Amino acid sequence: MVSVVHSLQPASGEADALSRLCAGLPEEAAKRAAGAFVLAREAYGEKTLGTGESILQHALGMALIVASLDLDAEARIAALLFAASDHVKDCNERLKAGFGDTVAGLVAGLHRLGSLRPLTRAAAGGAAAGEGVAEVKAQTEILRKMLLAMVDDIRV
Repeated sequence: MVSVVHSLQPASGEADALSRLCAGLPEEAAKRAAGAFVLAREAYGEKTLGTGESILQHALGMALIVASLDLDAEARIAALLFAASDHVKDCNERLKAGFGDTVAGLVAGLHRLGSLRPLTRAAAGGAAAGEGVAEVKAQTEILRKMLLAMVDDIRV
C-alpha cells in the first residue's frame, strides 16, 4: 500500500489521508481507491462548494468517514467521486470503465441525493420561519420517503 501512495506524488497532507483511506483494503482495491483520488484531484482542482470548502477536501473527508466505518472500496471510491458528475465529461461511462458498475451506481445515487438539498433547506427554513410542527414533520416524512424510493444501494 505504501508504494501506491508514494507513486502518486500526493501533497504531504494528502499522503496521510490517502494512506488512511486505503487502510485495510487489499492491494488491488487500494490501487483503485488511489486511482479514484487522482481522478478526484484532477476533476475538482481548486473548485469549492457553496460553503467555500474545497470540493476535494470535502470528498476526502467523506471518504475517510466511510473508511473509518470499514466500508468496502466501492463505497470509499464513491465518496471521493461524489461530485464527479458535475466535473467529469462522460462521467458515468468513465466511472464504469475505471471503477465498475457498482461505483458508477453509487456516484449516481449520491448525485440524486445532492439534488434534494434545496428541498431539505426549504424544509429547514420553514421550521425556522415558524411553520407548524405538524407541517414540518409532514415535509420531513415526504423527504424520507423520497430518499428511500431513490436509493438503490443503502451505502448511498
